[in-house]
Amino acid sequence: QDEPLPYRLVVIEDGRITSVDVDTGDAPSGIPLLDLTDYTCLPGLINTHVHFDSRAGDATDYSVYYRRTAQDHRELALDIAEETLQTGITTVRNVGAWFPDAIYFARDEIRTGRAPGPRIRTAGPYLTIPGGGGDLTFPEIPPDKIPPEAQTGIASTPAEFGERAAAAIANGADFLKVIASGAVFSVGTDPGAPEMSQADIEAVVAVAKEAGARVVRHPESLGNGAAVKAGARAATGD
Repeated sequence: QDEPLPYRLVVIEDGRITSVDVDTGDAPSGIPLLDLTDYTCLPGLINTHVHFDSRAGDATDYSVYYRRTAQDHRELALDIAEETLQTGITTVRNVGAWFPDAIYFARDEIRTGRAPGPRIRTAGPYLTIPGGGGDLTFPEIPPDKIPPEAQTGIASTPAEFGERAAAAIANGADFLKVIASGAVFSVGTDPGAPEMSQADIEAVVAVAKEAGARVVRHPESLGNGAAVKAGARAATGD
């Protein structure tokens, strides 16, 4: 569809779109009407790559993550969620987070009507090895300065990865995100070397299958290593 479709009546029941009607008359009886005629509305869009725990400018100075408090991260998540909704995006997929607790908080505040924002689906924390692409670790930052809430997806063995995956599911993660190879920061590892073994990935997949959840991979997750490639294929069903 190259052109926008103006003036449509979108009926949502039980959290799902049930009809998109050209007739823009009154809403069906008993259903409240939310007038979005002054906005660009993208109902049902779920694959937006968003990070509610950071802003784009943070990439110029990663030390900001170590200066923010847990409350700062919560407030930032709520601010970005409101901005996202104001752009007309009603449903988003937060593809992983350094601070998943802040995302869970924003999601729950929105669900209960205490804060404005889109419907949030979240993968919880990135699942990765210490110093890997999903770990908030940098050479210039002392280890004791790393916020513990940024380490909830970090693991070193298949058993630990299974535990981290189970915790994410228990916290309401709708899917799981692995950063399996092609390390982004590679702190203490060789750049581009595999981060997670096939056994690590299989442990995450086993937890996801039991919960009926999907496992997704980071764009770099098929970078190197036959074992990691095989594990990532198993994770995605390819």
